[in-house]
Amino acid sequence: MTKKLIFGLNLLMALSLILSACGAATEEPPEVPDLGTINVGYLPIIAFTPLFVAQEKGYFAEQGLTVEMQSFRTGDDMIAPLSLGQLDVGGGETGPALFNAINQDLDVRVVSANARQTEGHGAVPLVVRTELLSSGQVSSVADLAGLKVAVNVERGMAEYLLSKALEQGGLALEDVEVITIPFPEMPQALANAAVDAAILPHPLASAALRPGEGGEPPIGGVLIEGDKIADGPQNGVTYYGARFLDPANREVAVRFMMALLKAGREMVGEEWRQDDVIIQAILSFTTVPEPAARNAIVYFFDPNGEIFRPSTEDIQAYHVGRGYTEFDTPLPLDQVIDDSFLQEALDRLGRVDS
Repeated sequence: MTKKLIFGLNLLMALSLILSACGAATEEPPEVPDLGTINVGYLPIIAFTPLFVAQEKGYFAEQGLTVEMQSFRTGDDMIAPLSLGQLDVGGGETGPALFNAINQDLDVRVVSANARQTEGHGAVPLVVRTELLSSGQVSSVADLAGLKVAVNVERGMAEYLLSKALEQGGLALEDVEVITIPFPEMPQALANAAVDAAILPHPLASAALRPGEGGEPPIGGVLIEGDKIADGPQNGVTYYGARFLDPANREVAVRFMMALLKAGREMVGEEWRQDDVIIQAILSFTTVPEPAARNAIVYFFDPNGEIFRPSTEDIQAYHVGRGYTEFDTPLPLDQVIDDSFLQEALDRLGRVDS
């Protein structure tokens, strides 16, 4: 091969590389469908902080999305509007309403993790009245037999956690009197001895565990920390509804996930407690006072949004076993979870160590 030919080939290769680089640099990002306002449901609790932060810090706007937030009482209340396209994104627990909707082929799916209790993130402890603890009447879970224990709703995550806690003392739900009371009313119910124990999330639990302003003993004490009740329970997940599950709107769904991940990553570690914008986000969407927002024991937010599937399997098995679902055999998790939006968002953002 002559020197001129070799030179010519090298020149062509160099030009090819330059043109390829120029093409990559000028490649247009995928077009974002115009869905107008994106309707997002949330619960006014600290477990939804990544969603609040994404809105407050403009991460949705960065992705070209206009988001409107709508408060709900429970995640179950979001399932119907999600499947009808009246709500685009929601969140909450993996409960009977969700499983039954998916079993009916309705357009709602779990797409990423939200709040989870891992070691050091025991956000939802089992709290017992101080009088019962100090008198020795209750020193272990087994001593709860016959007592009144509060959960916020029947067939919900709190009931599941109570069941797992009772198992540690050889008890079942039928061995206690289960009382349903909204979370904000539980501290007063404990103070009035209307209930003896409660599955109570922070920061409400923090208020019940603090001594009174006049030095009075706290209302209650922790019998089991939240991260010791079950094996890393996946308390909360993110749902997508009909519009986001439509393949024509996939780019919007992926961009929403990217903004949510970016916000969730800011909740890793402890530095967020000094971030005034994050604190303001919590104050804007919840009734949590500022001191509690800065000091509360919070959930673990996986920086890669990955769902702890063993927990989801166990939660579904619990609901099926109790007869809360319309089906007798648990659904395959791949029918419940569509993590393809998450994986595409991670491909663009990159993964981080959790």
